[in-house]
Amino acid sequence: MKNKTIKVGIKGQTPFYNSPVGPAFTYPLTDSQLKSVNINDANYFLATMDLKCDTQLARDLNGRQYRFLRKEISEYINKNKHNQDLLKEDKYVKGKFRIIIPISAMTEVGRIDEKEMQESGIIGAGTSDYSFFGEKIVKDYSKKSIDAGSVAKKGTTTEWLMKRYFEMQDSVEHVEILEDTYGPTDIIITMKTLDKRPELEYNIT
Repeated sequence: MKNKTIKVGIKGQTPFYNSPVGPAFTYPLTDSQLKSVNINDANYFLATMDLKCDTQLARDLNGRQYRFLRKEISEYINKNKHNQDLLKEDKYVKGKFRIIIPISAMTEVGRIDEKEMQESGIIGAGTSDYSFFGEKIVKDYSKKSIDAGSVAKKGTTTEWLMKRYFEMQDSVEHVEILEDTYGPTDIIITMKTLDKRPELEYNIT
């Protein structure tokens, strides 16, 4: 019996704390990102923290992981893509927009503790304990690296942190981060063949 594989997209974002629908993430409405909605089985969002916004809400959300299944995100976008209150200009892609998705619409699946978020450098501390060793990312216990040799890209760090999370799940056999940074899928999860519970097929919690 062939192992079940699950394709997922990964996003690390500082939440839009004061959106019209409460704390929220945003999803790009570019052609490539809309295409990936129909390719990936789920999208996972990791809430990061902007050090310039050190509020209780920011601290409470930091490190929390949320899942939006393919059907859920597809239906949400189709229903709200023309709602001007839920659109904001994409500062990364000129002439494009991002759709606001309330965190309350997603399923919280776990949390990375504050210490690991800090060490990863993902919240903008400027330092990281995670460094490149050949093609692999490893944790350097001997020193904290500053910029040089550290994981520079937020997206890369998010993928690695989420990979560690998936690998700790009992139903998961293998987790692979794909090399194509701009491809539609960020991670492929291979499930254990012995675990045939249907609710776990797209429910990695």
